[in-house]
Amino acid sequence: MRKKLIISLAAILIILGCYRMYKIRLLHQNLIHEMQTRTNKYGFINVTFNITGQNGVVVIAPVNCLPERAKKAENLAEQLRSKNILVNLANEFNFRAELLPDTKPKKIEKIFQMIKYVIKKPAPIVSVNGKLKSNPTIEDILNELEG
Repeated sequence: MRKKLIISLAAILIILGCYRMYKIRLLHQNLIHEMQTRTNKYGFINVTFNITGQNGVVVIAPVNCLPERAKKAENLAEQLRSKNILVNLANEFNFRAELLPDTKPKKIEKIFQMIKYVIKKPAPIVSVNGKLKSNPTIEDILNELEG
């Protein structure tokens, strides 16, 4: 009797674990789909919320990024300035949910997940009028500005 109970509990735990893995995978697939629908032809993602709080171009190279990534951020900023494009170079940004007072928690979580998706990719992260892309080329940025 005790052996059957243990086997039954183990089976229930395995089923619950499989269901949890399924839900996590489904959430990930939904996020990828959302990202694809929000990505424009230049690879910039509209995350609904301008994380930099600034229009124009902001090149973000986190403090802890690799030196070659920081150098790429500086080079991008330099190239943009040489084309008379106003650009800000930053090493951080803030995402504050209280700036979206009328937004439902699920929507805020989705925005946060999209931002997290972008910032996990190689630096620099570039914001063009609030749209984000990690590690873009100068052509990507210029196309986004013109588009």
